[in-house]
Amino acid sequence: MINLLVRTASDADTVQIAAAELKYFIGKLRNVEQRIDVTIELSAEADDSPQDSYNIDIDFRQGGGKITGSNNRSVIFGVYKFLEMLGFRWVRPGALGEYIPESINFEQAYNLSSCAGYSHRGECIEGALSLQNVLDKIEWMMRLGFNTFYIQFRNAYTFFDRWYSHEENPLLTPEPFDNQRAQAITTAIRQELHRRGMDLHTVGHGWTCEPLGIPGPGWTQHQGEIPPEVQSCLAEVNGKRELWGGIALNTNLCYGKAEVREKITDDIVKYAQENLDVNTIHFWLADGYNNQCECPLCTVQRPADWYIELLNLADEKLTAARLPVKLVFLIYVDLLWPPEKNRLRNPDRFILMFAPITRSYTTPFTPGNDVDKIELPPFDRNHLTMPESPDLNMAFLRAWQKHCPASSSFDFDYHFMWDHHKDPGFYRSAQILHQDCRNLKAMQLDGLISCQSQRVCFPHGLGSTVMAKTLWDPAVEFEEIADDYFAHAYGDNWQAAQDYFRQCSEIFHPPLIRNEGSDADKLAAVSDVQKYHSLAEKIAPAIENGLLQSSPCQRESWAQLQLHTQLSHLLTDFLSAAWSGKDHLPAVQKLFAWVRKHEMRLQSVLDVYEYIYTIKTAFKLPKEL
Repeated sequence: MINLLVRTASDADTVQIAAAELKYFIGKLRNVEQRIDVTIELSAEADDSPQDSYNIDIDFRQGGGKITGSNNRSVIFGVYKFLEMLGFRWVRPGALGEYIPESINFEQAYNLSSCAGYSHRGECIEGALSLQNVLDKIEWMMRLGFNTFYIQFRNAYTFFDRWYSHEENPLLTPEPFDNQRAQAITTAIRQELHRRGMDLHTVGHGWTCEPLGIPGPGWTQHQGEIPPEVQSCLAEVNGKRELWGGIALNTNLCYGKAEVREKITDDIVKYAQENLDVNTIHFWLADGYNNQCECPLCTVQRPADWYIELLNLADEKLTAARLPVKLVFLIYVDLLWPPEKNRLRNPDRFILMFAPITRSYTTPFTPGNDVDKIELPPFDRNHLTMPESPDLNMAFLRAWQKHCPASSSFDFDYHFMWDHHKDPGFYRSAQILHQDCRNLKAMQLDGLISCQSQRVCFPHGLGSTVMAKTLWDPAVEFEEIADDYFAHAYGDNWQAAQDYFRQCSEIFHPPLIRNEGSDADKLAAVSDVQKYHSLAEKIAPAIENGLLQSSPCQRESWAQLQLHTQLSHLLTDFLSAAWSGKDHLPAVQKLFAWVRKHEMRLQSVLDVYEYIYTIKTAFKLPKEL
């Protein structure tokens, strides 16, 4: 047995959680034939070191040692790094994602000094999810080295409602769900984030409707009348002041009116005063694009110039109220075009967020491509074409960085929102993500917050692992991460599993699923797609052996691979029919029936709502399917 003594120099929740995790995992070891005494001290250099400081030092030898962090938040990361050195891994959220080594040599020395490569390393709520999904994900994120979690909206109602109402899955019985329950869930998540010392970001959407008394819980049609005094504040587009597509969240306002600017910024201050536990508030304008106000007041300057005026006014009011909260402003759709004359008066208040939602994920960002020389397309109000190429998106970022430097900045990207469902092997997409994370420094960005579903580990969790490892150490090679991941997730014959997923990413042609090719390209790719059947036959013996592994974590990995083969056979039939110009509705109905039937088996790793939404959107399928 292992007799572990953990000494802590602080009663802080984060340090106590670190101690509990150390005891929990060491206690999982079973193949220990003799008594081993181990003493580990956990300590922080300072409780109040800078928020973005994540330095750890591990010094362990001859059965004892010390794990030191630059602050309490860093101690827990030090513990997980130490456990990794001992051989533990976390390949997906939950207990079945915990890989426990068969033995550990506590006689050898374990030493490490490490510092996080980026300050912003996090995720943002999206998709359809339960409270347990988020709690499990937060725990897993900390184990991988993430430090930030972003709860969109004021209580993330829409994302929880999708799950508890079982939108897109009629096989499951909807549960009662309302705003009160959403608030209780959000409160529980916030408490968990504070216990673990994670940075909490909130809101984003809703500032263009909530201050006017119009609810904006999600992208749903507004019910009820709009009072005349509110309607006069809405953006005038094509001669009308009305909700954009009937959706409050997507509706911009008449920012040229002083009363509108006052209402929005007053509400920001009110929210900050009522939520003192939030250290970072996102202040965004409306969702959608080409929906800016066309009235004479607003057209005197670009939307970005009005945005800067709003940001400066919010800063003035927050300063007067002595509220130190950071405000995140975003470069997104219409706001990609930078301001022409206005500038941030207090850059220290602000964090710049680059949100290239229309980019392609077929190629990564490449900062060395002379982006400074790329000429931006002219700003043509409400007649803009959004950029798809990473280089042009990056040129917009450069323009903003020149005009409006901020205290910090990060990429807010969408690798795991929809695009991962367009790469059935989930392997090439992980390579693109790795390169994007590596290139952030050259883009003058200090990290990434991934806007994504929380259930993204089917058929494996390599993507999230790559994101975490590369944000901590941008120098780490993709192959090093991938080999280590598959070796621990699958055990014996792990190379066969890795090669299977690599080949899936090739034969299914993700760029074509992204509609980045002609009909002729798609027809020519059908023969490649049909090679999947022989690939599945080839991996079958390895699956049968993998299901007999002694490790529960590795057995589950092989079990999910087996389920992936079932899904991929159906996907093959669908793509073959769709790209051949044949009737593909029967095939996609079978595909959707399978994911709905298996949702509860795969609930923690596959977001069925987002999967079906992505396929419907990519192939322009009927909503009622």
